[in-house]
Amino acid sequence: MAEQLEEYVFTRRGRRPGSGYPWGDWLNGKPWRLIKGSDFRCSLKGISQQACNHARRKGLRTRVEIESDTVIVIQTFKRELEETK
Repeated sequence: MAEQLEEYVFTRRGRRPGSGYPWGDWLNGKPWRLIKGSDFRCSLKGISQQACNHARRKGLRTRVEIESDTVIVIQTFKRELEETK
């Protein structure tokens, strides 16, 4: 059963969303090949979703291609480009 505490001292600080990844670089419109373990620590699905979320906040769309079990390529583009096709 859950227990309500009067107080608690947390020993670890929470991470801010996206902290640790250079989204400003990765979302510059150029294709980026990212390698698990070197460029990111989460799953391929996780980094793909994070890229899409960060791009959406900037009004961008994201292309994603998984090349292997450890490699993903991402590229962002402006929404208007997609809508004119």
